[in-house]
Amino acid sequence: MKAGLYIRLSINDSLNDSINNQTNILKEYCYINNISIYDIYIDNGYTGTNYNRPEFNRLIRDIEKNYVDTVITKDFSRLGRDYIETGKYIEKYFPENNIRYISILDNYDSNSNIDDYIPFKFIINEMYSKDLSKKIKSGLYAKKKKGLFLGSKAPYGYKKVNKYYLEIDDEKCKVVKNIFNLYISGLNSNKIAKILTSRHILTPSGKNIWSTKSVRDILINQAYIGNMVQCKRKRINYKIRKEKHSVKEELIIVENTHPRIIDINLFNKAQTLINQSKINRKNYLLKNKLICFECGSILTILKSKNRISPYISCPNYRNNKKCKPHTMNYSKIEQFITKFYDPNDIEYILVDNNKNLEIKKKDKIFLR
Repeated sequence: MKAGLYIRLSINDSLNDSINNQTNILKEYCYINNISIYDIYIDNGYTGTNYNRPEFNRLIRDIEKNYVDTVITKDFSRLGRDYIETGKYIEKYFPENNIRYISILDNYDSNSNIDDYIPFKFIINEMYSKDLSKKIKSGLYAKKKKGLFLGSKAPYGYKKVNKYYLEIDDEKCKVVKNIFNLYISGLNSNKIAKILTSRHILTPSGKNIWSTKSVRDILINQAYIGNMVQCKRKRINYKIRKEKHSVKEELIIVENTHPRIIDINLFNKAQTLINQSKINRKNYLLKNKLICFECGSILTILKSKNRISPYISCPNYRNNKKCKPHTMNYSKIEQFITKFYDPNDIEYILVDNNKNLEIKKKDKIFLR
């Protein structure tokens, strides 16, 4: 027998499930039962509801290379806490690949008859994980309601102190103030981004090139008037790590939790200008349908004081010169498209720098 000993420890597990404890139990079992150990696979800090774990994936690769013919864990929960996925491995994947599976504390050996109670253990393990997720979420929610900062990184212009609190970063707060003053003076986010880039000021993520979004995110962030806004994103559920944006009603906002960088009147004036900009922005028929042929970005529709008609431009060119301008009169494109097609039937329109259009309808492609 060539056994793969699988060990998993999540950040919420007890000391009884420590790496050393699991290792000792598995090695002792192999010694007593004269089982040869091929390798030990340890995933430290990984939840049992997600099977995308590096060492577990390595174990699966070794199984498929016929390096391992036996998998041993301390108990079912070490393999996983998702009862559907755990059941698939134990009742389908392992048998199909002639793998003997042993769960020591559950007194389970796949070479023996499968007991009817096994699926119920899988469900109990998942219920434990679900209940633990609720308790953790409840504890975090209570801290957020108190206005404690739980983010991993402080908002640009601040720094974390004493784990849960924010303090002004003297150098970066000057950049924040400058952004608000430039915006109030009449410059848009794109021009402000270019100014910051030309001054070699690093972005909040440490990059050299500012984008319109980076500037806009600062302009709308209530942190700069001393308010703590949290729960902007949330996980779909305790099994799926993917997140989605929260709706306004789900946000937790606690006022006056830390020092202000921006005066409230100045902040409100900036919000008024931002909202006015949204109102003035036309709902263009081809919005989000014009795609840059060279880099694949969605072409931006812009309105300038120096131009009578709106025009399109590649954001990758405007922000970092990594593409070509693609500057074209948007009104002429819309006029041409609506003459021959219904915009609702168009999936996307590829635009190259030579002003050629490739129109992809939902059923076929037309070239113009």
